Amino acid sequence: NINSLLTEETNALAITADGRVWAASQFQGMTLIDPSKNQFKRFNKIIDHQSAVELGGKINVIYEDRGVMWFATHEGLAKLSVRKGKDEFSVYKFDLAPEKEFLSNPTALLRDNKNNEFWIGTESNGLFRINDDKMEMTIHYVLDENDEKSFSSNAVKTIYEDKKGNIWIGSAGEGLYRYNRDSDNFDRWSAQDGLPSNTVLSIVDDKEGSIWLGTRRGIARLLDNKQFQSFEISDGLPANIFNDRSIAINSKGEVYFGSVSGLTSVDPKLIVTNNETPKLAISNIEAIDYEGNKYPVDFSDNQFSIDHTIQTINIDFVGLTFNKATKNQYQYTLDNYLSNWVNNNNNRSAAFQGLDAGQYTFQFKASNNDGVWNDEPYSINMRVKPPIWETWYAYTFYFFGLIGLGASGFVGADKYRRKAQESNRKDQELADAREFQLRMVAKEIPDFDGIDIKAFMRTSTEVGGDYYDFFQMDDGSFYAVCGDATGHGSQSGMMVSITKAGLAGMDLNSPDQILNKLNKVVRRVDTGRLRMSLTVCIFRDNHVHISAAAMPPAYLYSSRKNTVEEIEICNLPLGGLSNETFDEVVKSFDEGDVLVLLSDGLPEAPDLDGKVLDYPAVQECIEKTAYKGAATVKRSLIELADGWLKGGQNPDDITFVVFEKNRQKRKKKEISLPPPPPATA
Repeated sequence: NINSLLTEETNALAITADGRVWAASQFQGMTLIDPSKNQFKRFNKIIDHQSAVELGGKINVIYEDRGVMWFATHEGLAKLSVRKGKDEFSVYKFDLAPEKEFLSNPTALLRDNKNNEFWIGTESNGLFRINDDKMEMTIHYVLDENDEKSFSSNAVKTIYEDKKGNIWIGSAGEGLYRYNRDSDNFDRWSAQDGLPSNTVLSIVDDKEGSIWLGTRRGIARLLDNKQFQSFEISDGLPANIFNDRSIAINSKGEVYFGSVSGLTSVDPKLIVTNNETPKLAISNIEAIDYEGNKYPVDFSDNQFSIDHTIQTINIDFVGLTFNKATKNQYQYTLDNYLSNWVNNNNNRSAAFQGLDAGQYTFQFKASNNDGVWNDEPYSINMRVKPPIWETWYAYTFYFFGLIGLGASGFVGADKYRRKAQESNRKDQELADAREFQLRMVAKEIPDFDGIDIKAFMRTSTEVGGDYYDFFQMDDGSFYAVCGDATGHGSQSGMMVSITKAGLAGMDLNSPDQILNKLNKVVRRVDTGRLRMSLTVCIFRDNHVHISAAAMPPAYLYSSRKNTVEEIEICNLPLGGLSNETFDEVVKSFDEGDVLVLLSDGLPEAPDLDGKVLDYPAVQECIEKTAYKGAATVKRSLIELADGWLKGGQNPDDITFVVFEKNRQKRKKKEISLPPPPPATA
């Protein structure tokens, strides 16, 4: 029936000024619908009326501009003009020329009504302004590391001009931008400013001047005071993930959003902002020593002290409200330890390990369900007591002792010589430990049918004890491990060797049983304060079975849902308690799905100013690249680490393993072993 849609499923939609509807097909081409006449006109292909060049691919964007229709696919752009009753397409395809980068997978189009220029956003080349008469680039906005107001995203999802003439850009992973015409730069808002997600998929402004956003984690509203209100499933939304550019506003001012689970309408006039900030309080402080013993801490005087034998301090806090307290967001910092505020999302606890003796101040603040933050943070003072050999009277003894030693000049020379020998010994020990660590990890990736595996390890200067390996099982399935031993150098190497030896003799069929048995093995060896964190996952029958002992979360990408799930399993490390049990999580692992296991080296890597990368940045990186497969995820995570460290040395090992369920078997497997570090003086 030619008087019907080209395909049953549609993609991009556009309604023209005269009421006609353009509907892109599921694969290629589109249909023009005239509702007043009940007529359908099909366009099976887009072919240039002069050169006969064809624009292939699914149409992702349809845009009307002054009577001319624009169409965007991954191959480029086409515009349709009607002359003498004939439809004439002009096709512009990407041809690898740098000046034509705006034609590589364009994702968003907009006519700037103030300067008459054409804005184009792309999937991987960023943002452009062009002269559409000549189809020539006017300016390409790229990151300038010396200008915090430069445009810093490579992936543009949507471009929108509000009623005031402001240009807004939604990016994939870098948040929301607003163009400043006078200075030709951009203001930016991100998750640290209250956005529920740094991926902004759709934008519209309402009659009150607020900006509404559809994101990967719900709906957001930017008010005139630059505060964000966020809305999620608990507010009545059918889903938290919304579709690209799927947004509209009707004549009554009601805003409509298209999500993965249906249509949502919002009436801005009915929404009341909660301006009451949370009441802040510390609810509990717990100290844990190196043996795993827990002690309550008295903080009744808004200050507390701990002994140097304490390994971990857990601080629980709360922002008290009476309206959807689960949506409260938290940030914290520790003066004299952290140089920035840590975005803690809705988690109400913070943990600190290995604090040096000294004075600290813990501070936290909270926002209510509408993103209104406290003006003043809550503060509590903390003192870590030094060991007796670091007290003032010990240093007094050292002072007079050094005076006595200084009487003999040769003693100083001998001390210098011994120090040099000790330094050489430590360098050799670290080199041996690094070589031993690399012998422990898998030398090559085994060829497991249907699973593409990419692994990466970059050791630190002190050898942090990271480890990964793979084991074949009797039923044809396999299990993989990724772990991190406490301590550095030969100590961590010993723990890894114990773990590898224990795993080699395992004949169990579930990851929790493997961890239970391995925990008993480590306990019998009596490793003292050494512990082993480990994730074990078994791939079997289109499912992945995961269990973990004190490891960072795993990230699972579903190709069917196009979402990334954070899988966090909270258990103690191996070697802790003899009766510890380990939880198991089972997830579907279908074709195109991707699983990422990692140690804490990447999310806790500091930049040159001491600011840590943090886990949301890692998850955002995986969200942007997982659909392209394991190799792309690996490459993107390496680039994320390099860009964050900016030439600095990672203080802890950076390790991750990426698994992809193939749509068809791949023969080539890849592994990257770390290069040897530069020699130390």
